[in-house]
Amino acid sequence: MSEGKFYETTTYNMHVMEGVAAGDAFGAGLIHGLVSGFDEAKMIQFALAASVLKLTITGDLNLVSEAEINQVAQNGNGARLSR
Repeated sequence: MSEGKFYETTTYNMHVMEGVAAGDAFGAGLIHGLVSGFDEAKMIQFALAASVLKLTITGDLNLVSEAEINQVAQNGNGARLSR
């Protein structure tokens, strides 16, 4: 994102329910990270977690909480969420 840095993130092995709006969720996660003052690595991980969670929900809306996104961002594939 700046100074030519490269960031690696967690990969997720998951069952995709629907791909609609996953990119929007990623963008929203980036914006949230920017306004919250996250460092670049945390911002990207948060945005990715938001988009991964959106893939588990049908429909247009990403009906998850910030706490759920943080849980996935911090624990990766080890995160357990019940729906």
